[in-house]
Amino acid sequence: MSQLLLPKFSKFSTIDINEKFDLLSVGTVNGALLIFHCDSSFRFNNLDNDTSKIHPVINWRRVHGNYNLSALKFTESSQNTALSDIDSMTCELYTGGRDGMVNKFRITIANTDSNIAHELHNLSLGDSNEPKLVISGKHHTETVVIDRHDNTTTGTFQLKVMSIEQLPSLKVTSGWVEKITSTTHLYCCCFYKGNFSVYNMNKQVEIFSIKCGGGHRRWELFSSDELDHIFSFVRKNDIFTFRYSDQSSSIGIESSIVQNSLLGKEIRSSCITSALSENKFVVACGGEEGILALATVDRSDNMRGNFAIRDMHTTDSGYPSASPISLNSFIPKIHKKCHTSVIKNLCWLDPKIPGTNFQYLLSAGGSEELYCWKVSADTKSLDGDYADTLDLNCHLVSKCPIISSSESIRITSITTFTINVSSASEYFIACGYSDGFVRLWHLELNSGVSNDQKNRFSLISTFFNTNCVLSIANMVLKNNNPSINQPRIFIFFGDTLGRIKVVDASKAIQRYISNFSNGFANSQEIARSPQEDLPIVYNIDQVVQNGVNDIDVHLLTHLSKISAALAVAGEDDSVNFLVLSINDAEVKPLFSHKVPNVHFSSVQRLKFVSTDNQLLAISVATDQRVVLWRLAIHQSHMDVIKNYGTFNTIISDPSDMFLIKNTSEDSCCGVVVGIGLELFEFSKTLL
Repeated sequence: MSQLLLPKFSKFSTIDINEKFDLLSVGTVNGALLIFHCDSSFRFNNLDNDTSKIHPVINWRRVHGNYNLSALKFTESSQNTALSDIDSMTCELYTGGRDGMVNKFRITIANTDSNIAHELHNLSLGDSNEPKLVISGKHHTETVVIDRHDNTTTGTFQLKVMSIEQLPSLKVTSGWVEKITSTTHLYCCCFYKGNFSVYNMNKQVEIFSIKCGGGHRRWELFSSDELDHIFSFVRKNDIFTFRYSDQSSSIGIESSIVQNSLLGKEIRSSCITSALSENKFVVACGGEEGILALATVDRSDNMRGNFAIRDMHTTDSGYPSASPISLNSFIPKIHKKCHTSVIKNLCWLDPKIPGTNFQYLLSAGGSEELYCWKVSADTKSLDGDYADTLDLNCHLVSKCPIISSSESIRITSITTFTINVSSASEYFIACGYSDGFVRLWHLELNSGVSNDQKNRFSLISTFFNTNCVLSIANMVLKNNNPSINQPRIFIFFGDTLGRIKVVDASKAIQRYISNFSNGFANSQEIARSPQEDLPIVYNIDQVVQNGVNDIDVHLLTHLSKISAALAVAGEDDSVNFLVLSINDAEVKPLFSHKVPNVHFSSVQRLKFVSTDNQLLAISVATDQRVVLWRLAIHQSHMDVIKNYGTFNTIISDPSDMFLIKNTSEDSCCGVVVGIGLELFEFSKTLL
C-alpha cells in the first residue's frame, strides 16, 4: 500500500491515471497540478507491507490561477520518437478548471545515455538521492529525474527523466469544465448558469447546449463517436435523456423522458413477488426519503430480450460469468410518500391467500414505523405484441403501535413467518430495533379491511440486547414432541459488536396462540403488552470484527442431526458460513468457515439459494461486486468454493439485495439496489 503525499493545505479535487507511463495526475482545489510517478512496486505492492510514501515529481502551482482544477485527462500523442541519444515516449495531459479554461501539457519520458545522465545526476539528485524539481531554460517547461538504474558491473548508471511542457490554453466556456472525456475526439463537459454544453476540442467548437438545471444533478454523457452523443440527467425524480446526432441530414437534438416517478434519492430496500401474476414480477422499492415505489417486470420467455437484467451463465472453463441483456421492462406503477424517513425494510407476506388477487406487504424504517399494505393486481388484455398489462393498487391496512418514547429509534431489520391456527395462516413478525430490542409481533388481518379493530399488530414478547440489532432471521421447525401441535421457532440476530444470538420463541408463541384462540387479543391493553420474554439458547461473540450486516438461515435435511446453515455478512469485508445442530434443549455449533477480505469493502447482503443438487449463496458489497458461492456440507466439515462466480453490478453504493426462485424455469432472479436498481438472473445451467 502506498500513500500519496499532497503539499500542505492542498485539497484533492480530481484524478487521472496513465498506466502505460506509470503516471498519476491529481488536481487540487487551489488550482495546482500534481504528477506522481508510480512504478511497478506501487501498483503491485502487497497490502500487508508497510505503507510507502510517494512524493509528487511535479507540483505546478496555479495552473488555473486560484480556481479549482476540476478535470484531468491523459491522451496519447503522435509525437513518440526515437532520437539518437534519447529514447523517449510522449503523452498529453489536458486540465480543465473553474475558470472555464482548458490547458494542454506535453509530457515526455526519456532514458538518458551515460554523459547526459552524469550531468543530470549532479543537477537533480545530488548527495541526498531524492528527486528534485529542475526548471530548465525554457519558460514553460519543467524537467525532473523520476528513476535511476545502476549497473554494478560497469559502474555506470542511467536516469529516467520526465519533461513537461505547457502548450497554449483555450477558453471553452464562461462557466466551468466539469469533465473531459475522449472517444475518437476529445470533449469537454461544461456547465454555465444551469446549462450543460459539450465542446469538441479537436474541432474547437461547441456542438450542443442543453438547459438541465445545473451540475449538482446526477448526470452522464455517452459518446459512441464524434457524431452521436446521449446526455442523461435526473430532475425531480425523472430521468431525462437528450440525443445529439448529425449522422442524418436533420441535425438536431431529440429529447424524451426515459423514466419518470423514480425514487429521487438512494434506494435502501427492495423485495420481489411472483404470486400476483403468472408472467410478471412485482418489485417493491423503499427510498431514503420515505417513498414506496411499486413496479412490474415481465418474466415470460417471449419478453426475455426486454429484460434490463444480468444473465449468469457458465463459460467453457466451468465458471459462471455475467453479461448484460439490453433494454428495460421495468414499468413503475405506484409512487407514494408513506414514511416520514427512510424505508429500511420491505417484505412480502407469504403465502398469498389462495383465490385472491392481492398480497400483503410490510414496510419498516425510522421512528419505529411498521406498516402493512394490501397490494392488489388486476390484469388487462391488450392488442398487439404485449398480451396483457398489470395494474396495481396499494392501500394501508394496519399500523404497528410505537413502543419507545424517543423518535430517533428505528427498525433496522424484520423477518416474517406463518403458523396455522384453527386452519388459518397467522402472520408473525420479528423486528430488530436500533435501541437493542428484539420484538415479536402478531399481525391479525381480516381480508385486508382497512380497520384498526380488525387489522392490527399485537406485541407477543421482547428480548433486550445491549447493542443495536442490525440483522435478523428466523427458522421454523416441526416439533419433535408429537403431543405438541405447534412448531418450534428460533430467531437469529446479529448486532454492531459482531455477535450472533439465537432465541427460542416457541413457548411465547404457543402461550399467545392459546390465549388468542380464546379471544383475549380483542383486549387492546393486553394485545400491546408482552406476555413472556424470549430465552436465549445460543450466543457467539466476534463472528465478525464489526457489525453483522446480514443473516440468512437454511435448514439442512441431509445430515444425521437436525441442523441449520447460517450465512453471515460482515462489516469487516468477510463472508462467514456456520453449521449449527438444533435439538429440543439447545443449539450447538458444529463447524464453520470464514472467508476474510473476499470483498474490498463492507458486505451488505448474503443470501442462500437452494436447489435439488447443491446449496449456493450470493453476496453483494459496497465494492459493487456480486459473488456466487457453492457450499458442500458434510457430516463433519464443509467445503466452500470461493468466487464460484462473480460480476460487477452497475449500482453504486449497493444497500440491499433480494432473490426469488423462478420455479417454472428453474432459475433465480434478483435485484440489487442502491443509487439505482439492477435486475439479474442466474440461469438453469448454473443452478
